[in-house]
Formats: sequence, C-alpha cells, structure tokens
Amino acid sequence: MPLKNIAIIGAGLAGATLANRLTQAGRDVTIYEKSRGTGGRLASCRLGDTPTNLGAPWFQPESKAFHDWLLNQPDIQERVLEPQDFNGSPLAPVTVLSVDPYQSCMTRRLTEGAILNTGVRISALHSSENGVTLEDANGRKIARHDAVVVTTPAPQALPLLAPVDDFVRLAASVDTLPTWVTVVGLEQGCGAGSSYLCGQHPVLSRAICHQRTPLPGTHSNTKPFQEIWQLEANADWSLDHEDSPSREVAVKMLESFSRITQQTLKITGLRSHRWLYARHESPLTDDYLWSDKQYVGACGDWFRHDGSEGAWLSANALADKLLQEDA
Repeated sequence: MPLKNIAIIGAGLAGATLANRLTQAGRDVTIYEKSRGTGGRLASCRLGDTPTNLGAPWFQPESKAFHDWLLNQPDIQERVLEPQDFNGSPLAPVTVLSVDPYQSCMTRRLTEGAILNTGVRISALHSSENGVTLEDANGRKIARHDAVVVTTPAPQALPLLAPVDDFVRLAASVDTLPTWVTVVGLEQGCGAGSSYLCGQHPVLSRAICHQRTPLPGTHSNTKPFQEIWQLEANADWSLDHEDSPSREVAVKMLESFSRITQQTLKITGLRSHRWLYARHESPLTDDYLWSDKQYVGACGDWFRHDGSEGAWLSANALADKLLQEDA
C-alpha cells in the first residue's frame, strides 16, 4: 500500500532528519516524542532565563555528505577552537560546526513540516493489514498510521519493534553506555585558559565554555552568568556512577573542575543530567531496519555509524528506501 501517513517515534536528529525528508517529499508525518521538546541527545536546557546545550555541543563531520549538508543549514556556524588539556598545555586547533544559538534549534526547525506531539510515550506497536496502531503508556490505542519508524536508542526501541522478531534480536545485540553531564553557570570567570579543555582525567572527558561574557541585564530575579560551562564525565566514571544521585554526581564533577581551574567556583545555576544511552557499541552492519510486511522500521546512531553523524546517515538511508518504494 502507499505509505502516505507515517509516524516517527523520537525527535532527535534521526527522527527530525527523517521527518524533514518525508515532509519535503509530500508525506504526512506525525512525530511522537516522550520529552517536552525536540533534540534527543542534542537537547538544550535552561539555567535561569538562559538556554544552553545539555547534550552534544557541536558536530565534527567525517563524511563529505554530512559536512556539506551542515554547511547548507541556515543556523550552522563554523568555529575553530584552541583547546588545552586539563593541565593547561595547548593542543592542536579543532574545527567544529555548531547550531546557533544552541543545538536543539536545528531539530526544532527540521520538524516544522510535521505534526509534533511532545510528552507522549509510545509503549507498543500493533501491525495489521490496515497499518500500524500505536499504544501509549496507559495502554490506550491512540492512532493508526500507514507505517511507523522508531528512532529511539536501541534499549527503548526493543518493545516497539516487537512486531518483527528479527528486529528485536538485532536491537538487543547493541550495547549502550551512559554519560553524565553537568551544566554550571558561574557568577565570575573561572580563569581557564581556553574555552575547551579535554584529555585524560579521572573524572572528566571535556569541559566546554558556552558563554564567556556577561549577559545583558534582565527584569527577572535571576543573575546573569559570566560563564556557562558544560562538564562531561568520561565513559568509565559515568559507568561507575551510572546509578548515583544526580546531586552527588554534580558535586564530584564540580570539585574536579575547581581543582583543574584552581578557583573557587561561584555557582549561580546548575543542572546535571545522565544520558543513559549516550553511546552505542553496535555489531550491526546495516544502515536501518525496515519490514515490507509489518510496515515497521528503525534508524538512528545504533546502526553502522555512531554519533550524530551516524543518526543522520541512517535516517537518510531509510528515507531513500521509503521514498524510492513509494515513488
């Protein structure tokens, strides 16, 4: 049957990219996202009145296709960073591409042609000859679509891929790793010699400054921040503290950052978040999953390529498949 009415579960980069491709081709697309907004692991948060990145801070494309696509996006800016290691030694310059003013603005723009339902958790899919029915977390059947594509991390995709036994087996073969992130607003500068610190450290993998000048005065009760830093814990430490309370994690990460900068941090805003499925270690060699019988598929960064670029490549490969078959 023609796939005119397609549902996408998840509004991260894979879901937003797929939605954009399908809506541009004239398909009716509905997105179901369990969070309050788009972005997935490109999500933003607010410190007081100030939005800032909470997930992946930028892109470092490896393929020409992803690089060229990013440069053609209206909200992308190219930056050359001059990082230092955690001991203050300079490292080689790094060129990155980031979304202005923060990463989730891109996914919000890419989903503009679709119907976006946020705060909706889909718990199961039921496939029949009439299409695919979606069931929410309360067990209610809320909608039926010609086809459904799951773009969530592999562990969250498992119950949704139940209509196709092989898909469940493949998703279960993917390992995931967590990452703890703490975003901190400082009343005064911390004295770091670079806005990008990285390298070997027992707790942190990198520290990124998203703001180094005071914000203009506002009429709110919150103080403007002199600096906003995004601290990312390394893989081993994040795994060891996977189930630790977020407040305890934030304290330990801030203590480490304070020792690195040799400054007492004057904190006026704080947010910690555990990205439970931050990275995937996948044995899969395909770019996506698709069933011509159940009209259920999946794409994302847990296929052949990982990271944001992997999510984008996977979504485009599946879009090519769907649009070619439905032409």
